[in-house]
Amino acid sequence: METSTLVGIGICSVISFVIIKLLLALKKDTRFLKYDFPSGWENKIEQRYALYSHLDQKQKSLFKRKVQMLIAKRKIQGLEGLTINIDIRLALACEISFVSMTKKSLYPYKKISPIALLPFDKYEEFKNRGSHTLFWDSKDNTLYLENESNQLLKSSYYLWLKVDSRFSKLSHERLLEISNSLSSSKVPDEQDLFPILENLNA
Repeated sequence: METSTLVGIGICSVISFVIIKLLLALKKDTRFLKYDFPSGWENKIEQRYALYSHLDQKQKSLFKRKVQMLIAKRKIQGLEGLTINIDIRLALACEISFVSMTKKSLYPYKKISPIALLPFDKYEEFKNRGSHTLFWDSKDNTLYLENESNQLLKSSYYLWLKVDSRFSKLSHERLLEISNSLSSSKVPDEQDLFPILENLNA
């Protein structure tokens, strides 16, 4: 058998393998979305994230699909005795989904895996590390992030903005401004710089 024929067969085999793998992954992802979104989850989202009320029905449907997929697939690691529960999973999924509202992927930022969190009562022990460190305050069901400048921020929005290539040209100060706006449930004013919530009204 000629070398060119063997190469052709090899390439076809690789392509077939990739296609089959993608189809199996798609089927698996669809399985996560065939169940109704739990009403208890939506109640918590409405109570904890005022931004959710700004979404129209189409946006809410997309948002819930993203949240559902992230809760099902995202690997999360609790450190220093932190037990990962549905409130932690829901918080991370919501904040990732708000930042990625205009991204087509239902499973964004998958390169960051697993997501590691520390209990907030360990903050004094683990602060000033010069890196992105996530904390969970179980008393008020809130995420906190210490960024690379050792600033303690309420919510994890800054981290997802930082790793999103769409915002790579924005300054540290602008990312902080957007993160703080999201944390305070306000829609940023500069819509042209912030396409994430471009269809929402303040």
